[in-house]
Amino acid sequence: MAGKTWSFGAGGYDFWVIKLDANGNVAWQKTYGGTNTDEAWSIQQTTDGGYIVAGGTGSFGAGGDLWVIKLDASGNVAWQKTYGGPRYEYATSIQQTSDGGYIVAGLTYSFGTGDADFWVLKLDASGNVTWQKTYGGPRYEYATSIQQTSDGGYIVAGGTGSFGAGSDFWVIKLDANGEIPGCGLMGTSNATVQDTNVTGGVTTISGVDSSATVNTPNPTVTDTNVHPAQHCPYGGKNLVVTKAGTGSGTVTSNDGGINCGSDCTETYSSGTQVTLTATPDTGSTFAGWGGDCSGTGDATVIMDADKSCTAMFSSNQGISSLYNTIQKIYIAYYQRPADPKGLSYWAQKTDEAGGDLTQIINAFANSQEAQELYGTIDSNTIGNVIDSIYLALFGRQPDAEGKQFYINGFNNGTFTAGTITLNILDGAQNEDAQAIQDKLYAANLFTMVIAGVDSMDEINPATVPQATYQGTQDANNARAWLAKIPNQITNVTYDDVVREVQQNIADPGDPILQYR
Repeated sequence: MAGKTWSFGAGGYDFWVIKLDANGNVAWQKTYGGTNTDEAWSIQQTTDGGYIVAGGTGSFGAGGDLWVIKLDASGNVAWQKTYGGPRYEYATSIQQTSDGGYIVAGLTYSFGTGDADFWVLKLDASGNVTWQKTYGGPRYEYATSIQQTSDGGYIVAGGTGSFGAGSDFWVIKLDANGEIPGCGLMGTSNATVQDTNVTGGVTTISGVDSSATVNTPNPTVTDTNVHPAQHCPYGGKNLVVTKAGTGSGTVTSNDGGINCGSDCTETYSSGTQVTLTATPDTGSTFAGWGGDCSGTGDATVIMDADKSCTAMFSSNQGISSLYNTIQKIYIAYYQRPADPKGLSYWAQKTDEAGGDLTQIINAFANSQEAQELYGTIDSNTIGNVIDSIYLALFGRQPDAEGKQFYINGFNNGTFTAGTITLNILDGAQNEDAQAIQDKLYAANLFTMVIAGVDSMDEINPATVPQATYQGTQDANNARAWLAKIPNQITNVTYDDVVREVQQNIADPGDPILQYR
């Protein structure tokens, strides 16, 4: 039997393997480990009379690796190797395979697509990797058991947070090469394999008879009625539907498998013909398909491979107008240009609210960024907030009478800091209105440069930024730049903003740094 011990070994937890005779007496016992935590989770006797042990090690490899040790019949080490990447891996199940090698299952944080994925490695008789694969979705998956099947493939079981109801059993059937034909849930890994050099440390426990009371339980047996959800049948092809744009709507398929809505993924037999229909919600318009679908009507796809279709819904309010409204609020309240994802998110929320800006104003007022800018907003500080809004929008202090009007309204409950912002924006005239337009033009250029697009209409929730624009320092740099417009910087151009972002916003490796 195998496990872990804190009482014996080199330090921390060590692998602990004990061989018992038929009566439970100790035949031999050994620890294997280093100075950190090493835990054995699976052991099997091998055809040569020895043993194969698997688990995780914090002592060897990269410091958080899967660890496999081959022992002879007496517990002496025949070979030992770690397998891992830059983060954390461990094995929960190992079995000798019909070719004399081994199949190992566990989880990996270094490879795959999500927080953690199933990790399966096929080893030869000496522990060298024949193949290695990950299986999972965007969240957390862990394999707890693997077994070779009569067809030469493998069956793996564990848990998934990505599929089903969100915390389900997950069973996958693999072929002899670790493949699930027609399934997009597989990934590749590139584990670093290292030899380790532990020797078995002898421990000295002896079996002691115990006198536990044996009770016969009387559990209640209840039938359950779970319905397995099949995600990747053999030969199946995955259809994934996403929605984008500032509008909203539902996508359905002719067979009822897609109702997105809530169910946006379905697996079909290879060659199946599927017709998708996009239905806009009130106040929205269906603008057309993207991905593997095209056109502005019903889309038909042949499932000869995994397919992904994006339905674009536009708000009837007009995307440019809505983005301009949100951008002005960013300028007034945060004193900086909007980031693309924040802009499209709040445009979507405002559109869903029928143009009511209450939600965004309240969210901005209670945000961490507002706290950093203004501190606690109360009757003692509201005057400073009003000064900041006027400076951000117009580059000047408010007139005394107007400022006192807003302070009185705040103190008697007529205004909040958010509604004061809206009133100042809506009431701008003459030079003040032109100052807002100048800043809006510059801020829109800034957001477009971050997004890597040529017009505001091209920004949507799926936009991949070309520059990292996040954190306090980036926000402060953007504020300092926008504060110079229009008095210190006039006639700003797209190329001007590209240089500004390259110099003061972008992180190393951002795509925008390749622009010339």
